Amino acid sequence: CMIYGTGQGVRTESIQIPLMVRAAQETGISRYIGAGENIWSNVHIDDCADAYLLALEHAPAGSYFYLESGEDTLGDIARAVGRLLGHNELEQSMSMAEAVRAWGPPMSLSLSSNSRLRADKARAMLKWNPKGPPMLDDIENGSYREALEVS
Repeated sequence: CMIYGTGQGVRTESIQIPLMVRAAQETGISRYIGAGENIWSNVHIDDCADAYLLALEHAPAGSYFYLESGEDTLGDIARAVGRLLGHNELEQSMSMAEAVRAWGPPMSLSLSSNSRLRADKARAMLKWNPKGPPMLDDIENGSYREALEVS
């Protein structure tokens, strides 16, 4: 699952989106691997923290939960990153070999695959109700835009 948004702890950044933003800033092109049709579930960091608290307060010991509040394709994420940076239609597919050179083997394998899950158990058992903005909106107009304006 892709966690997005700006955290409040020691590490305020997640992994995938900041990597895609930095790479697009360096090259002027927002990129994805292959057709960009692979799908990732996602959840806002604040919703993730809320679920952790609910689990600590209400879940039996040994419980586990998957969290998601939506899902998007990597192509759509790359296009949102492009719009964030003002690149608009400058997104581009890259081969796996190009991705390995740009992002390294582990991240390339990860970002070329699907990562789909459902948070039905968290919603039912914990009464978890995510409230964060949809990921593509947060990339274009939320915490990622705010981070760019500060830097």
